[in-house]
Amino acid sequence: MSLSNPSDWDRTAAEYAQIPIQGPMYIPCTRMLEAMNNARSFSTASTTLDIGSGPGTVATLLFKNYGKHIPQTAKLIATDFSQGMVEAARMRKELEANSEDVHSAGCWARLELDVMDAQNLEKIATGSVSHITGSMVYFMLPDHKKGLSEAHRVLSDDGVFACTSWAKVGWMEFLTQAACKASKKTAPSVALPTIWKTTEGIKGEMEAAGFRGVHTEYVEALWHIPEPKKAVVAFTRSSNPGTEMIIKGLSEEELAVCRDEWVKLVEENGNVCKGIAVLGLGRK
Repeated sequence: MSLSNPSDWDRTAAEYAQIPIQGPMYIPCTRMLEAMNNARSFSTASTTLDIGSGPGTVATLLFKNYGKHIPQTAKLIATDFSQGMVEAARMRKELEANSEDVHSAGCWARLELDVMDAQNLEKIATGSVSHITGSMVYFMLPDHKKGLSEAHRVLSDDGVFACTSWAKVGWMEFLTQAACKASKKTAPSVALPTIWKTTEGIKGEMEAAGFRGVHTEYVEALWHIPEPKKAVVAFTRSSNPGTEMIIKGLSEEELAVCRDEWVKLVEENGNVCKGIAVLGLGRK
């Protein structure tokens, strides 16, 4: 099992599409779009490209918050290396294109969806994109340098690129602790690449890829969980590759203990799991 295997994400796409937009990704995505708009207004967009779009979280927030500013002539593209995720985004497009928000609906109707690997954007012309977003994707790539290089290639002069990664994922840390206690042995953990966990690391990688004026910052993302017992059942039944990696091999009895321990950890922290994202933004 790998975080960079498309088939693993195909299996969890339908579940991902059901995650509320106000979930763990909401704050990092919102801040990424805000920082990007401040650097270069979406009102100047010629083409926007969302890389690693999943079921359309970034597109949802982009169109809702900035749709009325995006020129109707702008080309809107969302890509993911998972066919399942692209299909989930396509289903969201069908729903959102008929929403009462005319600006958002108009953007959804124009959105082009395609299966594409972040490391190979050969379908996108060099220098053709004004705004590129990559939410929680580059740290999972087998070759993130190639991914950043491709993003830089397709970005237009003075275009803006922004990406996020995780420095801390509290809910997964709790799951690892709970699995260890349940099985009485060390449980596998999802190891995030160190270079993507710090502002210095991301800045260095982006500058090495040719981006200029790079800005990086930490973004605190608190996930409030009003019903931990209900949440952990859905959490541990999901086919999320990271979750499966941690609980794989647990017996039903151990899994029950794991769930109880996770709930206890969450409740001890006021029904809140803390995440810390790292935002990187730069120009071509």
